[in-house]
Amino acid sequence: MKRAWVLPALLATTVVLAGCGDDGGSGSGSGSGGSASSGQESAGVAAAKAYLATREGNPTDVQPTTPLSKKPEGGKLLVKLVTPQPVTSVVSDGTKAAAEKLGWDYKAIPVEPTAEGIQKAFQAALELQPQPVAIEVSGYPKVTFAAQLAKAKERGIAVISESTTDAPNTGDGIVALLDGPPQVQVWGKDIAAEVIADSNGKAQVAMFSVSAYPILGEFVKGFKDAFQQWCPTDCSVTDVDQQATDIGTKTPSSVVSTLQRNPKIEYAVFSFGDMTIGVQAALKGAGLADKVKIAGETPTVANVKAVKDGAELAWTGFAAPVLGWRTVDAAVRHVNGDPMDVASTAELPTQVITKANVDKIATDASGYYVGLPDYADKFADLWLLNG
Repeated sequence: MKRAWVLPALLATTVVLAGCGDDGGSGSGSGSGGSASSGQESAGVAAAKAYLATREGNPTDVQPTTPLSKKPEGGKLLVKLVTPQPVTSVVSDGTKAAAEKLGWDYKAIPVEPTAEGIQKAFQAALELQPQPVAIEVSGYPKVTFAAQLAKAKERGIAVISESTTDAPNTGDGIVALLDGPPQVQVWGKDIAAEVIADSNGKAQVAMFSVSAYPILGEFVKGFKDAFQQWCPTDCSVTDVDQQATDIGTKTPSSVVSTLQRNPKIEYAVFSFGDMTIGVQAALKGAGLADKVKIAGETPTVANVKAVKDGAELAWTGFAAPVLGWRTVDAAVRHVNGDPMDVASTAELPTQVITKANVDKIATDASGYYVGLPDYADKFADLWLLNG
């Protein structure tokens, strides 16, 4: 799924979602949506294809590539606040394995899916003895745990933020941001390139997302910016906003009704994989399965299988286990006193996953995308553990 924290994080905030509900809501267009100007490949389509060619190959490094300045001390405690959804557990398992590689202790603290869940979990982390060197928080904007963040800073506990738009190193105690806006916008650009190339510059797209959650908006922004650059007149994007509670319940019927209202739409793009739960069945039931191509960022195992089976067009690889190792990498760089910019700016191992390359991508035993199979050894090299 895309970012396991989405549902509880949204429920924890006071934002009221303006979701479309069962009928798909009103769409807003981007581009004219007119017919293609000619049968020839436009400069924009050519540019999209050229970019896409750089994004389809298997990654060769875990990022970052800068080694630590010294071998880290063992015996530290790292904490992750873990939401209930499956992919967060995958990230947590990666964090645990990486901590053990360093000789650190690791504790996962469950986050209850309530408005106070993040505060309670964070407070539990603050009360641990010995004190953790770092606490990782996924998906929750810092406004939702401001009091606990202040206490962490006061006690010298670093906070690592993941999948938010909160900037690191501003003096509030957040020392790194993983899977932030630059990364997510790249994923939007990746999928835009695939859709433009596949449609030869004639893409009519329905974009399904949750606009009230800022990090998902970064994917939408990256997608639309690329459309404006490469296909400004003959492509269009119709936004179809969803509520958190629609996912797996009302979203499938929302997809169907959107396509029924506008038969010109031939692409359905999703801002995270779990939004597609139940969608294929709903499309088949409505006789629309062959009328639309599905794509998006950060797929579930089911999405990757659907690409392999030819049922879905493309997804961007989300290396959930590697993200767990990146959490530890950020923590150890902080403890070492090493520069932190690389922890926040380095891209996660990723690629555009399509029918053409899906058999060559690297996954773990459960089918989760990892990007490259030897990532653990590459981190050990960065951490000076193999010398």
